[in-house]
Amino acid sequence: MSKLGIISGAGNLPQLVADAARAQHIEPYMILLKGSAENHLEKNPNHQWSSVTSVGKIFGYFREYDVRTIILVGAMKRPPLFSMIPDMTGAKLLARILKLDKVGDNTLLKEVIKFLEEEHFRVIGIHDIAPEILTPKAILTKRAPSERQNYDINYGYEVALALGALDIGQSVIVQDGEILGVEAAEGTMELIKRCTKLQKGGKGGILVKTCKLNQEKRIDLPTIGIHTIEKLASFGYAGVVLSAGDSIILNKEELVELADKKKMFVKGF
Repeated sequence: MSKLGIISGAGNLPQLVADAARAQHIEPYMILLKGSAENHLEKNPNHQWSSVTSVGKIFGYFREYDVRTIILVGAMKRPPLFSMIPDMTGAKLLARILKLDKVGDNTLLKEVIKFLEEEHFRVIGIHDIAPEILTPKAILTKRAPSERQNYDINYGYEVALALGALDIGQSVIVQDGEILGVEAAEGTMELIKRCTKLQKGGKGGILVKTCKLNQEKRIDLPTIGIHTIEKLASFGYAGVVLSAGDSIILNKEELVELADKKKMFVKGF
């Protein structure tokens, strides 16, 4: 592989993937999705903006540069299906999506990958290009969970897996044997905010993020970054736990340093 197509959503992960590709002498070609991707990424001549509905334009761009391997990274804002005005290729994909029995994130993304593969693109995941970003199975911080907190982590992990099996969300917040909240369409940050006042004594909740049981692991892996730790710390949370090997920690060293400063734990489970 000498070229990599990156379909970029929000956050810094697309840039980290591009940097990892270049370190392996692979040239990145990036499609920046309007409404999701970061503005500062557009300066590279190999980058091009596109609407998520302009599927034919995206395919044409990659084919023009003979890019056959693609990765989809970064959070992508999903517009209401019936508000979308796709091009002809996008209309084919949309018709398939509308025929699905349910349109949870994982189900939707699996269909997108299947469509890409039928168009003769190879779709890879983070583990293929930047495995160092994945969460190791370890306690990464100076502070470790207590025995009681480990019980909560086990319980939260089981609940999060059950939630993921329904293709609803990837995260729960747990404290003292009780689930304070589960993630749905609002996302992790809103879940953290919503559960703040439910913490016993106003602090001590634990965020547990897992990969769904039937997760398409080439895309949409659970992810945390420095902003996640800042938000958790500001609301008095005790720590965060992620499923090891199939979740992402952005800026790992800086994140762990911040968690240590805030006296929180970060654990790969």
